[in-house]
Amino acid sequence: MKTKDKITAASIELFNRYGVQNVPVNRIAAELGISPGNLNYHFKSKDMILQSIFPMIEAEMRETLTPSTTEPRPLSASYVAQFQIGIGRSLWKYRFFFCSLQNILDKNDQLDTQYFEFHDWAVGQFQQLLDDEVAANAMIPPRPPHSTAIIAANQWHLWQSWLYFETHRAKESDLVEDLAIYHGVIQNFSLLFGMCADHFNEAFVKECQAQLHIETETGTENFDRIRRNPQSIRGWGGTLSKASSI
Repeated sequence: MKTKDKITAASIELFNRYGVQNVPVNRIAAELGISPGNLNYHFKSKDMILQSIFPMIEAEMRETLTPSTTEPRPLSASYVAQFQIGIGRSLWKYRFFFCSLQNILDKNDQLDTQYFEFHDWAVGQFQQLLDDEVAANAMIPPRPPHSTAIIAANQWHLWQSWLYFETHRAKESDLVEDLAIYHGVIQNFSLLFGMCADHFNEAFVKECQAQLHIETETGTENFDRIRRNPQSIRGWGGTLSKASSI
Protein backbone atom coordinates (compact mmCIF):
# COMPACT_ATOMS: atom_id res chain seq x y z
CA MET A 1 0.00 0.00 0.00
CA LYS A 2 1.31 3.45 -0.88
CA THR A 3 2.07 5.90 1.92
CA LYS A 4 -0.76 8.18 0.83
CA ASP A 5 -3.25 5.32 1.03
CA LYS A 6 -1.89 4.30 4.44
CA ILE A 7 -2.45 7.85 5.66
CA THR A 8 -6.08 7.91 4.56
CA ALA A 9 -6.74 4.45 6.03
CA ALA A 10 -5.16 5.38 9.37
CA SER A 11 -7.03 8.69 9.38
CA ILE A 12 -10.39 6.94 8.93
CA GLU A 13 -9.61 4.57 11.80
CA LEU A 14 -8.48 7.34 14.14
CA PHE A 15 -11.31 9.70 13.18
CA ASN A 16 -13.85 6.95 13.88
CA ARG A 17 -12.24 6.12 17.21
CA TYR A 18 -11.64 9.60 18.60
CA GLY A 19 -13.54 12.06 16.39
CA VAL A 20 -12.17 14.35 13.70
CA GLN A 21 -11.68 17.29 16.06
CA ASN A 22 -9.58 15.20 18.46
CA VAL A 23 -7.05 13.86 15.96
CA PRO A 24 -4.28 16.27 14.92
CA VAL A 25 -2.18 15.36 11.90
CA ASN A 26 0.83 14.65 14.14
CA ARG A 27 -1.15 11.87 15.80
CA ILE A 28 -1.85 10.30 12.41
CA ALA A 29 1.87 10.44 11.62
CA ALA A 30 2.71 8.84 14.96
CA GLU A 31 0.17 6.07 14.36
CA LEU A 32 1.92 5.22 11.09
CA GLY A 33 5.43 5.63 12.46
CA ILE A 34 6.32 8.36 9.96
CA SER A 35 7.53 11.91 10.49
CA PRO A 36 5.11 14.86 10.39
CA GLY A 37 7.13 16.14 7.45
CA ASN A 38 6.52 12.93 5.52
CA LEU A 39 2.79 13.24 6.13
CA ASN A 40 2.90 16.90 5.16
CA TYR A 41 4.49 15.92 1.85
CA HIS A 42 1.30 14.04 0.96
CA PHE A 43 -1.30 16.18 2.77
CA LYS A 44 -0.70 19.78 3.79
CA SER A 45 -3.57 19.78 6.29
CA LYS A 46 -6.31 17.68 7.87
CA ASP A 47 -8.79 19.32 5.50
CA MET A 48 -6.84 17.88 2.58
CA ILE A 49 -7.04 14.42 4.15
CA LEU A 50 -10.80 14.80 4.52
CA GLN A 51 -11.01 16.07 0.95
CA SER A 52 -9.31 12.89 -0.26
CA ILE A 53 -11.58 10.62 1.82
CA PHE A 54 -14.90 12.09 0.69
CA PRO A 55 -14.79 10.59 -2.85
CA MET A 56 -14.38 7.19 -1.19
CA ILE A 57 -17.44 7.84 0.97
CA GLU A 58 -19.49 9.10 -1.95
CA ALA A 59 -18.55 6.20 -4.24
CA GLU A 60 -19.47 3.58 -1.65
CA MET A 61 -22.71 5.32 -0.67
CA ARG A 62 -23.77 5.74 -4.29
CA GLU A 63 -23.23 2.02 -4.88
CA THR A 64 -25.07 1.14 -1.67
CA LEU A 65 -28.03 3.43 -2.41
CA THR A 66 -28.54 2.15 -5.94
CA PRO A 67 -31.07 -0.72 -5.83
CA SER A 68 -30.62 -3.76 -8.03
CA THR A 69 -32.32 -3.40 -11.41
CA THR A 70 -32.71 -7.17 -11.66
CA GLU A 71 -34.53 -7.63 -8.35
CA PRO A 72 -38.22 -8.44 -8.96
CA ARG A 73 -40.78 -5.78 -8.00
CA PRO A 74 -42.32 -5.38 -5.54
CA LEU A 75 -39.18 -5.88 -3.48
CA SER A 76 -39.10 -8.76 -1.01
CA ALA A 77 -38.69 -8.25 2.73
CA SER A 78 -35.37 -10.09 2.46
CA TYR A 79 -34.02 -7.69 -0.18
CA VAL A 80 -35.28 -4.56 1.62
CA ALA A 81 -33.60 -5.75 4.82
CA GLN A 82 -30.35 -6.39 2.94
CA PHE A 83 -30.59 -2.97 1.27
CA GLN A 84 -31.21 -1.12 4.56
CA ILE A 85 -28.47 -3.02 6.37
CA GLY A 86 -26.08 -2.10 3.56
CA ILE A 87 -26.88 1.57 4.10
CA GLY A 88 -26.26 1.26 7.83
CA ARG A 89 -22.97 -0.56 7.30
CA SER A 90 -21.63 2.01 4.83
CA LEU A 91 -22.59 4.89 7.12
CA TRP A 92 -21.02 3.16 10.11
CA LYS A 93 -17.77 2.66 8.17
CA TYR A 94 -17.45 6.43 7.74
CA ARG A 95 -19.35 7.52 10.86
CA PHE A 96 -16.74 10.14 11.77
CA PHE A 97 -17.67 12.17 8.70
CA PHE A 98 -21.43 12.27 9.27
CA CYS A 99 -21.07 12.82 13.02
CA SER A 100 -18.82 15.86 12.42
CA LEU A 101 -20.61 17.08 9.33
CA GLN A 102 -21.20 20.69 10.36
CA ASN A 103 -17.67 21.14 11.66
CA ILE A 104 -16.15 19.65 8.50
CA LEU A 105 -18.31 21.53 6.00
CA ASP A 106 -18.02 24.88 7.76
CA LYS A 107 -14.25 24.77 7.20
CA ASN A 108 -14.23 23.53 3.61
CA ASP A 109 -16.32 25.23 0.91
CA GLN A 110 -15.42 22.64 -1.70
CA LEU A 111 -16.55 19.76 0.49
CA ASP A 112 -19.68 21.71 1.41
CA THR A 113 -20.67 21.92 -2.25
CA GLN A 114 -19.78 18.29 -2.98
CA TYR A 115 -21.63 16.98 0.05
CA PHE A 116 -24.90 18.77 -0.65
CA GLU A 117 -24.85 17.61 -4.26
CA PHE A 118 -24.51 14.07 -2.90
CA HIS A 119 -27.18 14.74 -0.24
CA ASP A 120 -29.73 15.76 -2.87
CA TRP A 121 -28.92 12.67 -4.94
CA ALA A 122 -29.23 10.37 -1.90
CA VAL A 123 -32.63 11.76 -0.90
CA GLY A 124 -33.71 11.39 -4.53
CA GLN A 125 -32.71 7.71 -4.41
CA PHE A 126 -34.85 7.13 -1.34
CA GLN A 127 -37.78 8.89 -2.99
CA GLN A 128 -37.45 6.91 -6.22
CA LEU A 129 -37.45 3.65 -4.27
CA LEU A 130 -40.60 4.71 -2.41
CA ASP A 131 -42.30 5.82 -5.64
CA ASP A 132 -41.47 2.49 -7.29
CA GLU A 133 -42.94 0.52 -4.40
CA VAL A 134 -46.10 2.65 -4.37
CA ALA A 135 -46.43 2.12 -8.15
CA ALA A 136 -46.06 -1.64 -7.61
CA ASN A 137 -48.90 -1.50 -5.03
CA ALA A 138 -46.51 -2.70 -2.35
CA MET A 139 -47.01 0.45 -0.27
CA ILE A 140 -49.94 2.74 0.46
CA PRO A 141 -49.38 6.23 -1.00
CA PRO A 142 -48.71 8.78 1.76
CA ARG A 143 -51.57 11.10 2.61
CA PRO A 144 -51.05 14.86 2.08
CA PRO A 145 -49.36 16.87 3.39
CA HIS A 146 -46.99 13.90 3.54
CA SER A 147 -45.28 12.86 0.32
CA THR A 148 -42.61 10.41 -0.72
CA ALA A 149 -40.23 13.39 -1.03
CA ILE A 150 -40.78 14.36 2.64
CA ILE A 151 -40.49 10.76 3.85
CA ALA A 152 -37.30 10.27 1.82
CA ALA A 153 -35.72 13.36 3.38
CA ASN A 154 -36.78 12.17 6.84
CA GLN A 155 -35.22 8.76 6.18
CA TRP A 156 -31.85 10.28 5.31
CA HIS A 157 -31.92 12.66 8.28
CA LEU A 158 -32.96 9.87 10.64
CA TRP A 159 -30.03 7.74 9.45
CA GLN A 160 -27.69 10.59 10.38
CA SER A 161 -29.33 11.13 13.78
CA TRP A 162 -29.07 7.41 14.49
CA LEU A 163 -25.39 7.45 13.56
CA TYR A 164 -24.61 10.34 15.88
CA PHE A 165 -26.49 8.74 18.78
CA GLU A 166 -25.06 5.24 18.39
CA THR A 167 -21.51 6.50 17.88
CA HIS A 168 -21.62 8.40 21.17
CA ARG A 169 -23.39 5.57 22.99
CA ALA A 170 -20.76 3.11 21.75
CA LYS A 171 -18.09 5.07 23.64
CA GLU A 172 -19.75 4.20 26.94
CA SER A 173 -20.82 0.61 26.27
CA ASP A 174 -19.84 -2.57 24.52
CA LEU A 175 -22.31 -1.88 21.71
CA VAL A 176 -21.05 -3.49 18.52
CA GLU A 177 -21.59 -2.65 14.89
CA ASP A 178 -24.29 -5.19 14.01
CA LEU A 179 -26.45 -4.30 17.01
CA ALA A 180 -26.08 -0.58 16.31
CA ILE A 181 -27.08 -1.15 12.68
CA TYR A 182 -30.08 -3.20 13.78
CA HIS A 183 -31.26 -0.24 15.87
CA GLY A 184 -30.81 2.10 12.92
CA VAL A 185 -32.54 -0.12 10.37
CA ILE A 186 -35.63 -0.66 12.54
CA GLN A 187 -35.88 2.98 13.54
CA ASN A 188 -35.57 4.08 9.93
CA PHE A 189 -38.08 1.57 8.63
CA SER A 190 -40.55 2.61 11.34
CA LEU A 191 -41.26 5.63 9.11
CA LEU A 192 -42.82 3.20 6.62
CA PHE A 193 -44.71 0.86 8.97
CA GLY A 194 -48.05 2.54 8.29
CA MET A 195 -47.55 2.33 4.53
CA CYS A 196 -46.72 -1.39 4.37
CA ALA A 197 -48.79 -4.48 5.11
CA ASP A 198 -48.41 -6.00 8.56
CA HIS A 199 -47.12 -9.28 7.17
CA PHE A 200 -44.37 -7.43 5.26
CA ASN A 201 -43.36 -5.43 8.33
CA GLU A 202 -43.11 -8.55 10.47
CA ALA A 203 -41.14 -10.39 7.76
CA PHE A 204 -38.81 -7.40 7.47
CA VAL A 205 -38.04 -7.36 11.20
CA LYS A 206 -37.35 -11.10 11.19
CA GLU A 207 -35.09 -10.76 8.13
CA CYS A 208 -33.09 -8.03 9.86
CA GLN A 209 -32.70 -10.19 12.94
CA ALA A 210 -31.58 -13.15 10.83
CA GLN A 211 -29.16 -11.24 8.60
CA LEU A 212 -27.56 -9.44 11.55
CA HIS A 213 -27.64 -12.48 13.87
CA ILE A 214 -29.72 -10.66 16.47
CA GLU A 215 -31.45 -12.61 19.21
CA THR A 216 -34.52 -10.94 20.73
CA GLU A 217 -37.87 -11.78 22.19
CA THR A 218 -40.30 -13.48 19.84
CA GLY A 219 -40.57 -11.70 16.53
CA THR A 220 -44.32 -11.06 16.73
CA GLU A 221 -44.12 -9.51 20.20
CA ASN A 222 -41.28 -7.25 19.06
CA PHE A 223 -43.10 -6.29 15.90
CA ASP A 224 -46.26 -5.32 17.76
CA ARG A 225 -44.25 -3.28 20.26
CA ILE A 226 -42.39 -1.40 17.52
CA ARG A 227 -45.61 -0.73 15.63
CA ARG A 228 -47.23 0.80 18.71
CA ASN A 229 -44.13 2.76 19.68
CA PRO A 230 -41.07 2.78 17.37
CA GLN A 231 -38.97 4.35 20.13
CA SER A 232 -39.46 1.24 22.28
CA ILE A 233 -36.58 -0.33 20.36
CA ARG A 234 -34.38 1.50 22.87
CA GLY A 235 -35.60 -0.91 25.52
CA TRP A 236 -35.39 -4.21 23.68
CA GLY A 237 -32.20 -3.78 21.70
CA GLY A 238 -31.51 -7.49 21.65
CA THR A 239 -28.17 -9.27 21.81
CA LEU A 240 -25.82 -10.69 19.25
CA SER A 241 -25.88 -14.40 18.74
CA LYS A 242 -22.65 -16.32 19.42
CA ALA A 243 -22.06 -16.79 15.70
CA SER A 244 -21.91 -13.05 15.02
CA SER A 245 -19.59 -12.22 17.91
CA ILE A 246 -16.69 -14.34 16.65
